[in-house]
Amino acid sequence: MHKFGTINPEYSRIRVIPFKGVDIPVLCRICADPKPCIEACPASDPGDRTNSILYVDEESGAVIVDADKCVELECDRECSTACPAKAVFFHPQEKYPLICDLCGGDPECVKECPEGCLEFIAGPADYLPPENYAYPPEKIAEFLMKSIFYYKGREERP
Repeated sequence: MHKFGTINPEYSRIRVIPFKGVDIPVLCRICADPKPCIEACPASDPGDRTNSILYVDEESGAVIVDADKCVELECDRECSTACPAKAVFFHPQEKYPLICDLCGGDPECVKECPEGCLEFIAGPADYLPPENYAYPPEKIAEFLMKSIFYYKGREERP
């Protein structure tokens, strides 16, 4: 709603993917540098944000998309393929990437969540090592199912 003035899941930069009975939120995990999506984009240079389609916002750390430059470039969606979290979606008509940009560091989804179940915590995800942070949704679902929903191999107590 905030970005396009309409409620349409195809325009969302954060999506919920059902996987084996678990609903997994899929959004940009703000990978450690170098960011795989920026590295993979043929028209992006991590060191030159003025000419890049994808670049990092210095204040929030989020990946920003210059949609006007991207629409002009016909590519094979390398940014999406490179994303370990599978969190790069594409605008259904314009065909540019939709990546959560944290609304400039003040995410609207957190403010508007009627249940209050979303929380924005600024800063790096230092509770997980970088190589494990940007899991794809199926890996997150598998982890949750094994660690929370059941204990494989658990012996029953009398």
